[in-house]
Amino acid sequence: MRHAKSSWSDFTLTDHQRPLNARGKRDAPRMAQWLKKNLGEVDLIISSDAQRTQETTQALVDVDLSRRLPYWEASLYHGRPQNYLDSMYALDDKTNSVILIGHNPTMTYMANEISNEFIDNVPTAGVIIGTYVGDWTDISFDKIEFLKMMTPKNLP
Repeated sequence: MRHAKSSWSDFTLTDHQRPLNARGKRDAPRMAQWLKKNLGEVDLIISSDAQRTQETTQALVDVDLSRRLPYWEASLYHGRPQNYLDSMYALDDKTNSVILIGHNPTMTYMANEISNEFIDNVPTAGVIIGTYVGDWTDISFDKIEFLKMMTPKNLP
């Protein structure tokens, strides 16, 4: 999942400190509700430690989407696709489902790595859903099957 829309209104904040704007505060809970309804509860959320991703993650926590508390992963902020895979390598066998929350352009790059169709952009609060069967230590983009992309604009 890409973080929801962030604010650029306070130029004294660093990029890492930028919070969600009004649209982001509206879209994150809507996407959280959709995820809960369509995926059910997941085992873990791994999120970048940037303010906007933490606020997006909180919307998912607020609907009890995750069985565990979120894990904040600093390497996902401005991270490369490999950083996202690395965040899953150490997951235990009891973890069957995970949501990664991060940033573009990496989210769009990863979407294209698993999709058979070109995805121009994963918009803010957009979700790419894939499935993987195997040991977490063996996960790679070519082993993830693309299932669906959902965006706030596509919500019913």
